[in-house]
Amino acid sequence: MPKVLEFCFDFMSPPSYFAWTQLPAMVDRTGCDLRWRPMLTIGLHDIVGNRSPVMVPNKEKWIAKDLQRFASEYEVTLRMNPHGLVNILPASRAAALAEREGGLAALMDVVYPAMFIHGLNLSEIGVLGELLTEAGFDASRYLEAITTDEMKNFLKQNTEEAGERGVVVPQGFSSARQCILARIGYAGLNRIFLPSSSSGARWYASPYYSSSRAS
Repeated sequence: MPKVLEFCFDFMSPPSYFAWTQLPAMVDRTGCDLRWRPMLTIGLHDIVGNRSPVMVPNKEKWIAKDLQRFASEYEVTLRMNPHGLVNILPASRAAALAEREGGLAALMDVVYPAMFIHGLNLSEIGVLGELLTEAGFDASRYLEAITTDEMKNFLKQNTEEAGERGVVVPQGFSSARQCILARIGYAGLNRIFLPSSSSGARWYASPYYSSSRAS
């Protein structure tokens, strides 16, 4: 039976974006099944008592350069969205619906580049509708569905479950289903290197998420 890696993510999170670019290769190396789990960062912070690093002035000053270091390491493009803290809730609910119905990966393939490469304003429903269409979804049906209590509660349940299972930031590995990494939850940019530890002793610290290190 294949091992399953569940990954909790939020479209607002640059580290989650990095993971989206790196995890498929890890899946190819390990043969595990990957399950993406959309959640809401703000809701998770409320549950676990965490807060965004950008609310800490010294961390905020450091983050921009640090993220570009990781972008260089991963050889990917990262452009911080010019619209700032966009309202990501509609896109997150659309992701939750796509998770339930199937096809979430196709939605991620258009939303993450829109957010961190093309700089689109995902707060605008029209923009989200165009992305849904591009990903092959019925945009009208999705935009109607994400306003229902059913989908609001589905995303809320995902977020609450993440908190209950030990996730503290959106790029959290959850392992209650015999995760490839171990039977614990991992969080933070630094953790993405764990499956490749045999390739060499590379140490990375992620001071704005945790004080731990990974090779």
